[in-house]
Parts: sequence; structure tokens; C-alpha cells
Amino acid sequence: MPLRCSPTSSASTTNATATTSANPRRSRSTGTRRSSSPRRSAGSSCCTRGDQLVAGGAFKPFDEQTVELKRIWTAPSERGRGLAAEVVRELESEARGRGYSRVYLTTGPRQPEAVRLYRRLGYTPLYDLTLPAEEVGIHPFEKALTPAAPAAPAAPTGTGASAVAAARDRPVVPLRHPLRWVTAALVLVVLLNLAQTLFTNPSWEWPRVGKWLFSPAILTGLQLTLVATALSAVISFAGGSPAGDRPAVPQPRPVEPGVGGTSGSSGRCR
Repeated sequence: MPLRCSPTSSASTTNATATTSANPRRSRSTGTRRSSSPRRSAGSSCCTRGDQLVAGGAFKPFDEQTVELKRIWTAPSERGRGLAAEVVRELESEARGRGYSRVYLTTGPRQPEAVRLYRRLGYTPLYDLTLPAEEVGIHPFEKALTPAAPAAPAAPTGTGASAVAAARDRPVVPLRHPLRWVTAALVLVVLLNLAQTLFTNPSWEWPRVGKWLFSPAILTGLQLTLVATALSAVISFAGGSPAGDRPAVPQPRPVEPGVGGTSGSSGRCR
């Protein structure tokens, strides 16, 4: 039979919640006082297979922003099928829809399956993980409820919807460039052959080249060249003068032409 998990009415869980919250007590791990007058009602979730109840759970208000999960259980014949995780997710969704932002729960020291379940669902242990389970005692957990994702925009209707569906169902054909792959392979082969020829051909006489490059005469000449270049740069820097300190060169005064004459004729200067 198909499995069906859904939240149930909170009326059946309100009385149980009021009974458990009538005696407020302080949590040993968080130090938060549980509210005896919840501002919101409790909630629950059940999984059924046909007419048979196979899993369920509930939550009750813990404080203004927190709910506490209670009575997460699964029928022995249905264990190992992920029903408890489904119940917890349903309860988280219901609590998130009512405006809560945090979930708190506890489990016993002799329930390692429950501890693994809650840690797998993203709950943070509020106890020392290095201590033995029996020494820890009650195992408290908490989890922050992230806001629900915004609803996706409605799909267009009519001919536009059919066009969008046809475009979505159209197979995507990847681009193929066989000529580029062939060209790249040929270039790679040529480069490898060139490298092999360069380093393995005896005609290059690499030992002789290395002996010549690292001979004492070559190294001494290179050293002298570098020293001479450095000295010339220092001398040029020390002996040069900035352009602003150079004296101005007097410019010759132009001679104006004589009255009634040309620039080349003789005449009286003003």
C-alpha cells in the first residue's frame, strides 16, 4: 500500500502539550526556561499505510521562536525505511509555516539510532561529543529553520506553454569541432617531435655548447660587461644635471627691416 505522511490537526496535541508544559523547567544544556503558556498551538504529523498508523511525531512551543519535537516514533515493522526522517521534515515545515525559527529536541543515551538520525538531518548537538553516552545522559539538539524558498512563477498557459514545453523537451546537441581537435593533435605531435629532436639529436652537440657557455673566459667576460654597464649607469646618473638647472641660452634679437625696404635691404633699425 502507498505511504502517506501529512501534518494533522493541532487540536489532538494541544491537551498533551498543555500537560507537559504545565510544569516549566530549565534545560540542563541551554539554560532556557520552557514556556508554560505557548503563544501558538502544538502540531503533529502522522504517516499512514492504508488505515494503519506507522509513524508519527509532534511539537510544542518551547519559547517565542522555538518548538520542541516530541514523541518521534516508528512502528517496528516499518523501521529502516526513513519514516522518522519524513516525520521530522513534516514537523519542521509545519513549524516554519507558523513562524518559528528554531527546533529543539532531546533523546536518551540508549538511542544511538535517534542520535544518528538527528545529526544526519542537520541538528547540532548541545553536549560534549567526547563524553560517553551514559555520562552525557539526556542528549539535547537544536536546529535553525531556514526561511522557505519563494514559490516558482507559474508556467505560461496556452500556446506559450506548449512552446516552452517543446523547447524544454528538445534534446541539447553539444557543439562539435572535429577539425579543431585534429589540428590540436597535429600541433602537439609536431611540438613533441621538435622537443625530442632538440634534446636527443647528437648534431646539436649539447655538451660542447654547455662547455663553451660555462667556460671561464665567457663567464669572466660576462662579469666584466655587467660591471662596466653598472659603472657607466652610476657615472651618468652622478654627472648629469637636471634640465631645470641648465642655464638659458640667449636668443639673438631679430632685426626689423628698414622703413620702405625688405628684410634683406639695408636701413635704419628702430
